[in-house]
Amino acid sequence: MTAPAVPYRPARLTRWRPKEWTPVYEQIVVLSCGMNRSNKDLGEMFGFTPQHISNILSTPEASLVRRRVLETLREKVDGGLPQRLNDLADKATQRVAQVLYDDILFERSPFAVVDRSLTVLRGVGKLKTSEEARSETNNVLILTGEAASEIKEGLKKAREAREKHPVEIVVEPAKELKAS
Repeated sequence: MTAPAVPYRPARLTRWRPKEWTPVYEQIVVLSCGMNRSNKDLGEMFGFTPQHISNILSTPEASLVRRRVLETLREKVDGGLPQRLNDLADKATQRVAQVLYDDILFERSPFAVVDRSLTVLRGVGKLKTSEEARSETNNVLILTGEAASEIKEGLKKAREAREKHPVEIVVEPAKELKAS
């Protein structure tokens, strides 16, 4: 006896989906993405197999929960960081001021206090290193005293000559160019 001929049908594989999304599943997703727990650890914690944990984490609901958790973490980090940096800057300013105003410390270690003071002055732009000063003084001409005196004398004589022989400067309006 032979089996009846059945037409070939490819297997239909469907992913596991929970009938109801429970808070336990949500906990599993949060622990997975927030605390980076392995499927085996999560399975032992909640009494599931690692494969079942994988099935839970592969659902669309888990993707939504994961996205919400990561967005919340990102907001907390982004929102809190500028404030924390401002608080740290304030505290650093207070501590630097304490060190610089401490006369006993200055008597014990004057060079350390002076060194820190110079660092603070550089940081706020009141004192520049030689390289910083060089980069800002590209157009500076340094003259000896004698050369400066000669230039001053020459400018004085030029002023006297201009007073004795005034020149009238006439500015003519610009001519329009005609297209040919």
